[in-house]
Parts: sequence; structure tokens; C-alpha cells
Amino acid sequence: MTDYSQDIIDILLHAPDGLPVRKIVRHVYNKHNTLFSTIPIEDIRRDVSATLSQSTRKRNSCFERAGRRGYYKINIKRVEELCLNFSDDAADSGQTATKHTHNDDEPSLGLPFC
Repeated sequence: MTDYSQDIIDILLHAPDGLPVRKIVRHVYNKHNTLFSTIPIEDIRRDVSATLSQSTRKRNSCFERAGRRGYYKINIKRVEELCLNFSDDAADSGQTATKHTHNDDEPSLGLPFC
């Protein structure tokens, strides 16, 4: 089973009132299929439905039922808890990052981090 959780979160963030499973499946299908690589829609439907039904049974799920049968929406409180803050905490706390300096004895591969 392929995990489409991140794709479902991205889709449901744009629909705060929720979407039916068939539309979520269609969005995931369109996101993962190209002209040269296709995944059958039945496989995506099975995996998306399983992901949604299993995760809504959990207490701290990112998804919740939207009131109508077959509709799901994002659990905003849970997603906000999971979002990471990538602010520059090192600069705020006075810490300095160490930077690797190039040693002439080391062979250079021409990469920017060497």
C-alpha cells in the first residue's frame, strides 16, 4: 500500500470544508500520473480510502470526517501541531554554526560543499 498522506494533506488544505473521497482520489491520481507512467485509479482509490479510514479511527489523526458520509477534511489543530518552525533559532540564541573549510590536503571533487 502506497502512503498518500502528504498528498491528501496538501489537497485538503485547499478545501477547509472537506471533499468527497472520489475527488480526493481524482486529485491524487492526477498528481501521480504522467504520459509515460500511470498508476491504475483502482489502486489509488484503494490506498486513499484505506489511509483515510485508518487514520480517522486514530485519536490524533490529521484527517477527520466532515459531517457527511464519504467526506473528509483536515484536522487543523493537529496539522498546526505537526508543522515545524524553521526560523533561525541558532541566531536568536546566540549560537554560531561551524562551517567546514577546505583543506588543501583533501581532494576536491568540484562540488560546492567541498
